[in-house]
Amino acid sequence: ALKRIYKHSAGVPRIINVVCDNSLLAAYVAESKKVTLPIVNKAIKEIKGKKPLKDLETKFFSWHFSVKRVIKYAVLGSTALFILFFFVYFNDFKESIGMHFQIVSNTRQLYETALSRLRMEKVKLETISDLVKRESAVNSQASAIGVSVQQGLAINPNPSLVPVLELLSLWNVNKKFVSTIETKYQFADTLDFEQIALSVGLSTVLSWADFNVLLAFNIPVLLEVSDPDEIRKYVLVKKIQNGQITVVDGKEEFVMNREALKNIFIGNAVYFIRGVINSDEIFYRSSVGKAVEEIQSHLKDTGYYLGAIDGKYSDAVSTSVRSFQQAKGLNPDGIVDINTRLALYGAVKSNKIPHLQD
Repeated sequence: ALKRIYKHSAGVPRIINVVCDNSLLAAYVAESKKVTLPIVNKAIKEIKGKKPLKDLETKFFSWHFSVKRVIKYAVLGSTALFILFFFVYFNDFKESIGMHFQIVSNTRQLYETALSRLRMEKVKLETISDLVKRESAVNSQASAIGVSVQQGLAINPNPSLVPVLELLSLWNVNKKFVSTIETKYQFADTLDFEQIALSVGLSTVLSWADFNVLLAFNIPVLLEVSDPDEIRKYVLVKKIQNGQITVVDGKEEFVMNREALKNIFIGNAVYFIRGVINSDEIFYRSSVGKAVEEIQSHLKDTGYYLGAIDGKYSDAVSTSVRSFQQAKGLNPDGIVDINTRLALYGAVKSNKIPHLQD
């Protein structure tokens, strides 16, 4: 009976008192000396029929402390707190995540940049090694082709055919040499063609007619020109296509027509074709200044030039060249083309090997 009272009242003193009072009253009415379970059940049944007690019981039993409800309300409370925390700190969370991915991205970019630089350094080292081998091979091939040029000249000594014969014979050598130069300077911020001319140039003084022969065969030429401010500099005349000439100044590439190029044409050129010297397979290689010095020296040896050997193609040198050309039955235009060079070297009859510059 006590267990039933406690279970019904859930330990709340007020309900326990009511149940006990009704149970005692029921026992008194039944004239029983004991409060038995049936008497308690009857008392509880009567209590449930009374509205005030029924409301009290209903309110209490909807909030009694069961384990399931404690867990349920704990989960609901935790969820509410999490949602509140998420909305309050969402922006900071988003910025933190974004910063993390930015750090990862930056780190990866730095890694790829470093890897790219290492690869470039490796390419540079390989290029330098390859360059030495290629230049050596080109020089060897040039010497071999020089013999074939001489054989061609012996078969057909007509001077008017010399430029074309020379260009055709050395076409492959020229292409390899130009490729070497482009490889050598591909890592530079800009191409200093004047420095290239001084370091690797094979120089001569060209007439406009000779230069057009080079253009006809698409032979790349380092050409000395004068810009609108009358500043002398070298540009790379790369190729001609559909009458348009591709010119490279530094690393800037642009297109000119033949007439525009002629207007800035000076005549000094570094072209990647070896000239024939002293009717043998020795090839002339030097800077522009050295080429002019050789011409001045040979003119002086033959008595046509009395000035200083300074490497400058002055009016005095031009006049001396005209006098020599006229004496040899050549076109007296003052331009040292390949025919003039052959005649000049033959007249000197010197076994001196011209200056070879590394």
